[in-house]
Amino acid sequence: MEPGWARISHADGTLVSPDAPVAPGEIVSVFVTGLGAVKPFPGSLLVFVGEFQAAVLSADPVPGMPGIYRVQVAVPSNATAGNSLPFALGSASAFTSMADIAVH
Repeated sequence: MEPGWARISHADGTLVSPDAPVAPGEIVSVFVTGLGAVKPFPGSLLVFVGEFQAAVLSADPVPGMPGIYRVQVAVPSNATAGNSLPFALGSASAFTSMADIAVH
């Protein structure tokens, strides 16, 4: 996987897409690379959906997949609806994963 890669899925494992958007307040799993070799603490990660900061609930390495983390994120309840909102995950100093996300 490329550095900065991200895959966003619903609780049932289906991918988030314009045909399967997230709902405000929904908890999604974000599979990412580029967080480094040390387990990040949820408080050290920042996630934005559009202009709104999302709550990071957990961030754990995926067993058997070195360098890949599963980050549980609660989509902000006030997230703007759209098919291609910016989704950014990183720290206060740098964002390592950026993608688009559909919210309805």
